[in-house]
Amino acid sequence: MQKYICYKIPLFFLLNFTLLFIWGCNERDSLGDDGSVVEQQDTSFMETFTLINMQKVTHDLTISSRKLTFKDIDQPVIVINLFNTLDRETTYLQKTFTQLQNKYPKDIFVISLLVGDTIHTKELSDFIDHTALKHYISNDIENQTFQNILYKSLTLPSTTQLPLTIIYGDGEYVTHYEGAVPKEMINYDIQQAIKGE
Repeated sequence: MQKYICYKIPLFFLLNFTLLFIWGCNERDSLGDDGSVVEQQDTSFMETFTLINMQKVTHDLTISSRKLTFKDIDQPVIVINLFNTLDRETTYLQKTFTQLQNKYPKDIFVISLLVGDTIHTKELSDFIDHTALKHYISNDIENQTFQNILYKSLTLPSTTQLPLTIIYGDGEYVTHYEGAVPKEMINYDIQQAIKGE
């Protein structure tokens, strides 16, 4: 019995050493040519998507985990709002987003996506004109697909309350709000995202 235990202990250490060696080699794969650590992007979740608004203006983007990258938007802060016209807070929030877009035109780009709503394009157009909305608003049928992608990227349940507002700074997730929130709160978080905080 003692002889069996003597073989088992060195075998245990040999196995652990081998695993540490293999793990260490894999860690070296994340080093750059100069020996510095290179951040590896999480490719376990990556989706590309094209947003389309009512004027057929498109924006291509990539979502990778909690990162959002637009190919054709220069502003560092992106505010995405998922809404439907059935919510009584919609008018207030959409006006707030237009005001913020006008206040920080070089710093933020606001995208509002209509989801889970059966409003006709003419009625939505009248709503936009009546409330003087000037930011990017999409009522494309694919917005529901994009909503599902966003929920997956942020690990949000499908029961998440609308409106849903998500703020990204330099492509990185900053925060999100479920339901209506005061415009001062949104403004503060946008200011922090602009500063990079």
